[in-house]
Amino acid sequence: MIPNPGEHSPLFWSSSYLAVLSCIVLVGNTLYVIDKWIRIKTTIPVLFGMTLIYAAMIHYSNQLLPLSVISALIIDIGLLGIGCHVGKIVAQGVSERSYLVPLSLVASVMDLWSVWGGPSQLIIQNPQSHNYFLILYPLLGTQQIYPTIGLGDITFMALYLGVIPRYQLKRRQTSWALIVAIFSVYLLSVLSGKPLPAIPFISAAFLMVNWKLLEFKKKELQTTFLFITIFLAILILVAQINR
Repeated sequence: MIPNPGEHSPLFWSSSYLAVLSCIVLVGNTLYVIDKWIRIKTTIPVLFGMTLIYAAMIHYSNQLLPLSVISALIIDIGLLGIGCHVGKIVAQGVSERSYLVPLSLVASVMDLWSVWGGPSQLIIQNPQSHNYFLILYPLLGTQQIYPTIGLGDITFMALYLGVIPRYQLKRRQTSWALIVAIFSVYLLSVLSGKPLPAIPFISAAFLMVNWKLLEFKKKELQTTFLFITIFLAILILVAQINR
């Protein structure tokens, strides 16, 4: 936790600086790797095969190696590989650019629910599952290996970067927007000590940059909002029943 600035001012500023520096290095490296990874031209069967290989890397690293910077690096490579390949597969399935808006809205709502009361919350509360779903990154200046970006976040970053050349969207602006989004949510998470959903930030950044280039179909948006409304109603009903 970042110390209270009123009680330990020098420690607060130095630890905050290291947290910001960690964010910059993490976000820059992650986006660079994802961008290069998704540009590699491969077929769907090869993508599935490589996904299985990366999943095996994660599994055996967790089973055979003690948690260290080296094992965390192997796990991170596996998670990046899985996220990039799954995102690339989904990107190839987006047959129309008008699907991107409903997809982003639904994914954002699902991520909010997942982090604040669904599967992601269970993963966050169980340290043994961190290595299978979260990028592990050392917080500079400390001995702590900090769980940061989730597998779903990597998948959606790869998805958004993957559809850019297909629909002639803004690559440079989108890349910078994603960097700002991930940097913001990660830094807020470090400063608050609480997990935050990243997909809403990522999706908002992508939509803001490419808003004028995306096609909107009224029927699809109506269906999307209807789905979200029904989904939220079910969640509220389940919460009332559990009480």
